[in-house]
Amino acid sequence: MKNLSWKERFEPRASGLARSLVPSGSPAILNLRVGPEVDHVDTIAAMEALARRHVPLLKAKRAIEAALLKGGAYIHVPLVEDADRFRSELQSAGIRVRLAPVPGRSIDVKALRTRLGKTQEQFAAQYRISLDVLRNWEQHRNEPDAIARNLLEMIDSDPEGISRALWECVHSA
Repeated sequence: MKNLSWKERFEPRASGLARSLVPSGSPAILNLRVGPEVDHVDTIAAMEALARRHVPLLKAKRAIEAALLKGGAYIHVPLVEDADRFRSELQSAGIRVRLAPVPGRSIDVKALRTRLGKTQEQFAAQYRISLDVLRNWEQHRNEPDAIARNLLEMIDSDPEGISRALWECVHSA
């Protein structure tokens, strides 16, 4: 195989890129990382996967570079038609992907609390949430705002770690 310049190598792929844009989907925020087990990252394939989801090519390039050089990057992707397929495309290029909570996404607070085996009073006290606010969320009188949703997502992923972090803040003050 002859040595091609970056432009010559990428140009044939880029010419078909516009035809393969995904037509619809939901926005997503991604955390991109390169796994320690990865020997080679196909940066062009990763950029193409992002560009097909309407991420400008320069922004896609910078996100992949940040994942390689800094260990990770966050990027807003305008249209993700199928999260599993998108994740698979990026993973086959050597990029690990985590979907961050999407703004506006609702969370079932009562199901979370029940899954943790807590009463309303216990949950509110442990995670320093007003009992009245918790009750309003559970009865759908109010919805958690973006910051509260992030807290609830973190509680869902690591209940003990978040509780410990919240209470360490109280003791150190």
